[in-house]
Amino acid sequence: MYQSKNTIDYSRPLFLSASGSDTIRFTHHGFIQLRKRFAQAGININHITTRQQALEAVSAWQTHVLNQIHCDPNTPPRLQSLLTELLKPKHPID
Repeated sequence: MYQSKNTIDYSRPLFLSASGSDTIRFTHHGFIQLRKRFAQAGININHITTRQQALEAVSAWQTHVLNQIHCDPNTPPRLQSLLTELLKPKHPID
């Protein structure tokens, strides 16, 4: 099966956790798949120890990628306007 270098390979577990526990440990495969992505968003994968932290890291990385697309001068104007709306803060600063 073809996989782009930008696609996460889910064929093997990315992390392990004990049943009923929020604590996780990334597998070697998970480190390979996620370390650089999280680093792009300024997150050190070695500091992630819970499912909640992992979800927050994924969210931060996704926001980083969307910002990169938004700032790219080659992004079509219609997509840029969509991203502008999507990337607005959820809670306006007074």
